[in-house]
Formats: sequence, C-alpha cells, structure tokens
Amino acid sequence: MKRIAIVITSHKGHTSKIAERLAERFSLNEVQAEVLNLLELDDTSTLDLKLYDGILVGGPIYYGEFSEQLIDFVSKNMELLSAKSVSFFSVGLSSSCRENVRRFLSVTGLKPRQVALFEGAVSFTKSGWIGRLALSYFSKSYAIKFDRRQDHVMTDWGLVDQLADDFLSNRMEMDRGSEMESIPWTAFEVLNSAR
Repeated sequence: MKRIAIVITSHKGHTSKIAERLAERFSLNEVQAEVLNLLELDDTSTLDLKLYDGILVGGPIYYGEFSEQLIDFVSKNMELLSAKSVSFFSVGLSSSCRENVRRFLSVTGLKPRQVALFEGAVSFTKSGWIGRLALSYFSKSYAIKFDRRQDHVMTDWGLVDQLADDFLSNRMEMDRGSEMESIPWTAFEVLNSAR
C-alpha cells in the first residue's frame, strides 16, 4: 500500500480539516495518508520522510506569511523533498495569495509538482479582538458582509478533492516510469475564482 505524508501547520484548525479531507480522499483509493501537523510534533527532526511515497506540504497564510515552522521544515528537508513527489497547498482568505506562495517557494527552494491555493475560513469565534479586527479588514475584499458572531468557511471542497486525485494520478504515472508534466497551479486558481 502506498503511503503519503501530508505535512502541515494549522493554527486554528481549518488547514487540518483540508488535510483530513485529502487523507480521506486518498483512503478511498486505498492509499494510506498520515496528517502531520508540525505545530503538534515535539521534535520534527525525528520525522522520517523516507517512509513515504509522496508528500503534500501545506499551510495557512497569516498576515501575508507562512509559519516559520513550515519554512524551517521545508528548508531543512530540501534534499529529501527534492527526491520525492511533492505537492504544495496554501490556505488563505482569498485565492489571490499567489505572491505569498511564490515568495515561500523561492525562500525554501521547494519545487512542487502541483501548487493549489485554497480559500480558507474566516474564524471570528477563534480569534482575539486584534485578530477579529484584522479579519474584518481583510474580509472587506469580499462582496458579502460577514456575521462576526460566527465562522465562515469559503473552501471549495471539490478543489481539495481534485488536488488529491491529481496527485494520485501523477504518482501512478511516476510509478510507471513515464515522464510527468507539472499541473499548472493556475488551474486551481481559475476554478476557484469562477465560483
């Protein structure tokens, strides 16, 4: 049975929900997937990525940045990640976080086969007053007004499933030894913005 690691950072839980959805989708195809939240691991240096056939790396963008833990993990494991089939996904308030992703990929040197930008959630109930103020500011870019007394999920779960399916499809092509083309990450953006 194939094994896939889904390595993430998740602060408020929505990136974990996306990672769990990916893992569920993989299990439907008889692929074992393990979600590894770097923020919940005591020692990431003991994480043995050699045990996995493929790796998805993902994290949320907070205030225009990915977490230092994610950046450090990818940077320190670059040699092994370069030898594996790797895809990357970001979670943010909008799918227009392209520059944040480019900067992350440039800083870490990660060259994923696929990149997906998922809209996340506006978590008013899990944020302190400063966080709620920042969320209010950033959420003004949407045409709808958010009720600040509840959380709002904007994730297109069909796109999450598509990333899992495409990853498995490309993994199978690699296992057969054929040449694999990268899935253009703009495809995910185009589908996401068409909603």
